[in-house]
Amino acid sequence: MNAQPSVALRVLAFAVALAGIASSVEAFGTLQVVATSGEAAPDGNGVYATFAAPLVNSTGQVVFGANLSGTDLGNDDNGVIFRGTPTGLTAIMREGQAAPDGNGVFRFVEDTPNKIPVDPAVNYANEFGGYSINNLGRVAFEGQLALTAGDQADDTGVYLGAGGALDRVVREGQAMPGGGVAEFVSGAKQLNDAGQTLVSITRDGTSGWYRAGDDALTLVVEDGQYIPDGDHTFDIRASVARLTQGGQVTFSDPFPPIFAPEADSAPTPPGARGVFLGTDTGPVTLVQNGATPPGLGGLMIEDVERVFTMNENADIAYEGQVEGTNDRFIVVQSAGLNEFVIRNDDLLPRSDGSTAPAHRPTLFGFNDARQVLFTASIVYGRSLFRAEGGTVDLVLERGSAAPEGDGWVSNIIPEEFNQAGQSLVFITYGDSDSGFGFLFCDDALGCQSVMRVGDTLLGGTISRFIYPAKQARDNLRNTMNDLGQVAMTVVLDDGRHAVVLWTPTVLGDADMDHVVGLSDLDIVGQHFGQAMRGWRHADFNGDGVVSLSDLDALGAHFGQSALPAGAPASVPEPATLALLALGTLGVLRRRT
Repeated sequence: MNAQPSVALRVLAFAVALAGIASSVEAFGTLQVVATSGEAAPDGNGVYATFAAPLVNSTGQVVFGANLSGTDLGNDDNGVIFRGTPTGLTAIMREGQAAPDGNGVFRFVEDTPNKIPVDPAVNYANEFGGYSINNLGRVAFEGQLALTAGDQADDTGVYLGAGGALDRVVREGQAMPGGGVAEFVSGAKQLNDAGQTLVSITRDGTSGWYRAGDDALTLVVEDGQYIPDGDHTFDIRASVARLTQGGQVTFSDPFPPIFAPEADSAPTPPGARGVFLGTDTGPVTLVQNGATPPGLGGLMIEDVERVFTMNENADIAYEGQVEGTNDRFIVVQSAGLNEFVIRNDDLLPRSDGSTAPAHRPTLFGFNDARQVLFTASIVYGRSLFRAEGGTVDLVLERGSAAPEGDGWVSNIIPEEFNQAGQSLVFITYGDSDSGFGFLFCDDALGCQSVMRVGDTLLGGTISRFIYPAKQARDNLRNTMNDLGQVAMTVVLDDGRHAVVLWTPTVLGDADMDHVVGLSDLDIVGQHFGQAMRGWRHADFNGDGVVSLSDLDALGAHFGQSALPAGAPASVPEPATLALLALGTLGVLRRRT
């Protein structure tokens, strides 16, 4: 009985508030097609056949490699890198296009991994070669060239463009600062808004990481260079490096053995490996195996170079292990101070309100708010958690029901973590015909389905996904941007490919028609007070009960739409809404 006045007052307040609601806001749950197999290319030269994995920037622009069929020159002009949105695409580079300096033409050789196979049955993730996009729409890519003056000595480079003329970043055969020539060039998978990219270059047989941009190459670290506080040297062949928007570079030195030049028979002990920051005066040690970092209680650590990541504030998060034990942990280091995020046997929250000890925590993401995304094994298997300021929250538990109600979460692999604290998670399902798919997890929205095998699209059924799978060590958030938009290539059961862009929706759209409206309010009324789970049953906060908090969520977003800008949204006039909302009172009273 006590619930009825509360519900009534809430609906009355909701009805009064409708008078000031905006009619349309572009937000969640919209899947837009950017390009599809069989469609004509923008310039009319060929039709799309297959696509590599797309990447998305903070404005919703995507970049992807495409293989075309029916082009004028066949295999000599059928590879293109495009950038754009669902409303239009621009070619950044096309096979047959002349290099900026006139020496050779871009060409992807058929029998190399850089050429996308026309056969859509071939299983690949991102075989077009390295490319990246910044928030200004500029694209960096690693380009192969044919018909060059130096044959294999100058047939690869890194280039930058936004449509139209390209700029050369670095190319094999060019003179290097400090002497020598570039013998091998690889990179372009990281690009900041200043137009800087991180490139691996070999000169005179010595490999190094360089920050490249504005016609300048800056050496970060190279083989043979001494570690800051030891007698041994770096070996970057297996190192991982990251570039920030501010141009800072961190890198690991994980490759054992590392040899001192004066004593090649003496391998570097594991304690010499670690994580370092590149500066204008040389590398600086951030954390190193065998050290006892401040704040960790005098513990000596090992294995810190395995997985680490850095945010824009030069804070780092890293995995480690207490030396001589199996005690795994994750630490955030800020201004030289270390703070445990989680370690073995710490208690973690569960969905039923209980706690369970953590086993082998694994780092997956770290953002500027110093939020850490990690998995750990608890009870039934690995679950997903987010930590911030000493507090750990459960994001997704293994064994939980799928958001759509079809199956349960069997395996969890985080793929992306953005500045808003949202995560994109690859999921395998138990007790379902759809074996795997992706969830988008957000504080307010909970975990909602993005796409899964078996979903229908363009008259076909999704059979698999093509995306640049990555973990914390890659420092890239390119499948999902900071707005929560997700870009992927999907393969349909009839062999067609489609590049798609998914945008998350506002709370309250229970019927998934992209508009929070009266039909959604009706669903709240139908299930109010019931033990229901799932977005389609109006359980927007995922607590298993349709309650006032779900009604509040719907009311806060009533009238908003996830439809693309300019698309008609059928939203009644506010005065009509207010009157109709009052009619919901009867439904809610009957439910309570």
